[in-house]
Amino acid sequence: MATDGILWSTTTVRIPPSPPESHSPQGLMILRTVQQVRRVFLIIAGFTLLLAGVVMLVTPGPGMLAIFLGLGLLAAEFVWARRLMNRLKRDGERLRDAVLRQPKE
Repeated sequence: MATDGILWSTTTVRIPPSPPESHSPQGLMILRTVQQVRRVFLIIAGFTLLLAGVVMLVTPGPGMLAIFLGLGLLAAEFVWARRLMNRLKRDGERLRDAVLRQPKE
């Protein structure tokens, strides 16, 4: 069937998967190296944002935003960062609820 010069077909073409490189020892080593580089990058970026956020608390800048972003990156690798981030979220929600529940005068 042809429509507007375009031939539409319902035939499905299956391309066999190529053998993954990860099955060879060299492929496994490359995969591990990439994962390690990614992990190190996330840790360095997380601590950098966390430190910059602490500095921005006393200087002009979005300190809390940088702290949350840094904790978010570090939470992917460290349990203590995940717990701290969850605690800050919980305390922030309590504060928001307390402010919104106050009767307006």
